[in-house]
Amino acid sequence: MLPKDRVGWLLRVNRVYGQQGRWFRLTSFAEAFYGGSYPKPVDASRISRWENGGSPPTLAVLRRYEELLELPRNTLVSTVEMTTRYYGVDVLGPPPRHERSGNGQSTDHDLDRLEILFDRACSTALMAGSEWDEMCRLLTAHPHLVLVPRSRWDALAERLLSETIISAGNAWRQRFEAFNQLLGHPMARRAAIAACATLARDRSCQIFVEPICVLDTTGHPDAALHVLAQLDDPTNDRVLYGALLACFRKVRQRHLSEPDLIRLGNSVEQLLTEPALTEESQLLAAELTRLLDPVEPVTGQLRFMLATHPLLQRMLEDGRLASAATAGFSVRRIVDVVLASQTRELSGFEDRTLPHLVDQMLFHSSFDVRLYAAAMLAVTPYRRNLATAIAGELRRPAVLGSQALTHSFLGALRQLGGPAERPLVEWLVAGRATPWAAESAAGVIGHLDGTSSEHFWRTEIARYSATWRRDRNDGAARVLHGLIYALGITRQHVLLARIVDDGRCPATVRAAATWWLNIPKFITASAALE
Repeated sequence: MLPKDRVGWLLRVNRVYGQQGRWFRLTSFAEAFYGGSYPKPVDASRISRWENGGSPPTLAVLRRYEELLELPRNTLVSTVEMTTRYYGVDVLGPPPRHERSGNGQSTDHDLDRLEILFDRACSTALMAGSEWDEMCRLLTAHPHLVLVPRSRWDALAERLLSETIISAGNAWRQRFEAFNQLLGHPMARRAAIAACATLARDRSCQIFVEPICVLDTTGHPDAALHVLAQLDDPTNDRVLYGALLACFRKVRQRHLSEPDLIRLGNSVEQLLTEPALTEESQLLAAELTRLLDPVEPVTGQLRFMLATHPLLQRMLEDGRLASAATAGFSVRRIVDVVLASQTRELSGFEDRTLPHLVDQMLFHSSFDVRLYAAAMLAVTPYRRNLATAIAGELRRPAVLGSQALTHSFLGALRQLGGPAERPLVEWLVAGRATPWAAESAAGVIGHLDGTSSEHFWRTEIARYSATWRRDRNDGAARVLHGLIYALGITRQHVLLARIVDDGRCPATVRAAATWWLNIPKFITASAALE
């Protein structure tokens, strides 16, 4: 399915199933469309073409959908932009042109506004996600803007990256897309790449994957240099995983030169022989092997090794976490639950996109592909019922018995889940199922809507600290780091301070809590603003 078809589908399901069915009738929606961000009348046939993929919607169209559907600003815009950017297509067309009008007022106004926002971003003033979005769009419209001193680009990139990695939900989507625009700006991209590389090399940093993974956006040689360096000498396992993710897209988008591809093939082959390589990194490395095979053929020794590992062999053949039959049954159950829960049916509309996205979200081997499928589904009215159905599947032994599937299903709940799924995730954190489920659930619980009790946090931190002291168990330490991440991302500073002072916790866990507490308050406060 092409990204442009997904965009039309996204508009359609939000109109049909959103706002308690207020805009179910296409003609009513068309009559109300003129106004707000959209400057001219439209008829029902135009909206139908947008929703069927026959005519690409513009940025103004997406903004008007957000307004009529009463969605937070950039809910649809940021999701569409970051998804289509990942797939390397331009669905919305070029950004609005900020050309000088006859008296120069338009350009002067834009530059005045850009100066105000730039000064705020380079200070300790709060910056909302919508302001980052506005500023980076203005920067994109002025690609040759020169700053003196150039260090202002560094300050801008470092702050935006700092806010991006500790934000969540719509606040994250806006900042993530804004940072991607910096990576594409001819005057800002070196500073943005350097900010990512510096953070990825910082062993005290507690957000490891995103700073290196986001470099998959740009084809600049500096980005490839830093990503490939992390494969040969990774800061830690999580940064290595992020570098593999970045390479997956860089290969597809042809960001790498022929010598880079040869170097990548050698690095991946070496990684797959490493016994300590985590399973999720093994899956990505196997997928990269499949992509690289025409360029850098898989050696007989490596192919033999892959054949002895059934899951890795499946990755080499079709890039899936489960067989087509197993995945098909699960997807069908989930889609049936979701569609049966909708309050309206649209005559003649069979949603064929929903099962495709659910399949990608849960069973594709690439984390990024799963991430962007979940991101698209998370901004539809299907979200709540999807979370319910996925939680039901997650209780099945066939899912909990597979580390890869458990991680994938919990990853979907990371974007879709809410208060109703929190008890299940708490149960998994408590180790009631499998050790790998506890580790994955600890990394997810901070992103769920709703809250957990202080008793839960204190009990689980005490439990895993005791396990670590008794057994020096690496799994217990990973769960603790996940819980610290959850406390940090939800800004629970009182609990973090208690952990810093608790000598029973591992030193690395106390250091992680300290890192979160040392983030400047204006960064923490800004990161929560949409």
